[in-house]
Amino acid sequence: MKSVSNSGAEHLSQVLKPTNSNLGDLSSGMKLFPSSQRSFSTINVLLREWKLVESRQIPTPKSYQVGDSKPLYIPKKKIEFPDYPYGESPIYKQSNKGLYGASFIQFGNNIAESKTKTRRSWSPNVIRKGLWSEGLDKKISIKMTAKVLKTITKEGGIDKYLTKEKSARIKELGPAGWKLRYRLLKAQEHAANPVHQDAETVTDVNGSPVTVLYKVVVDGEPLRVIVGKRKLLHTLFPLEQMEQKADGLHLSFKKFLEVNATREVAEIVSRLKQLDFDLSTIIV
Repeated sequence: MKSVSNSGAEHLSQVLKPTNSNLGDLSSGMKLFPSSQRSFSTINVLLREWKLVESRQIPTPKSYQVGDSKPLYIPKKKIEFPDYPYGESPIYKQSNKGLYGASFIQFGNNIAESKTKTRRSWSPNVIRKGLWSEGLDKKISIKMTAKVLKTITKEGGIDKYLTKEKSARIKELGPAGWKLRYRLLKAQEHAANPVHQDAETVTDVNGSPVTVLYKVVVDGEPLRVIVGKRKLLHTLFPLEQMEQKADGLHLSFKKFLEVNATREVAEIVSRLKQLDFDLSTIIV
């Protein structure tokens, strides 16, 4: 009986002895069945946050064509900014007014040793920071998360943070960041291509340099205008208003613009000359 038991033990040891093939199967099994130990990864959290951005239901704006019926509601003000492609957030609405980097309030539980669950929430670390913008030439004071501030520092300033073209950055900006991005891009475009970049610079009677914005001919006389069209219209309006008042009529600035906004600069200067305006303040 003793010899039988020894042979049985030897057989059992041969079965349980690890071989290269067994080790390969064991390693593959470890890959197929990962450890039950909890892994602290932020990937799932990030995916959850992007889902809150990408899953918003955005109404499609209706485009009107010539000949369509007049809509019931007409906005009183012209649209200043293009629509944010991901819309405003219906949850954690304060993120619509700052740079929150697609961070939202998180909900979960505190689990005690007795397995008792206590409901709690985690809010982003929000701070107010003032950062200088080279493109806008002013200080921008806005709420942002500490994570966004770290990203801005890494990017090299708020201008580079706002103008980055990655799709993830557009999702991070939110409505407030989208508006800042639009203003910054418009300012950079205006700085690169000024309105009168090829205008001639001359000296006036006082020896000061002035820029000639328009060259017009009025009554056969060439004139060099040094003020813009908007300034010319604001100069002409009170004179036209006095003319209308002398005839017993009232002229509003809105009606004045409807008539004169499309007029050429030469026509406006000619009208000012007819009303005995001193042209020396607008020409050189």
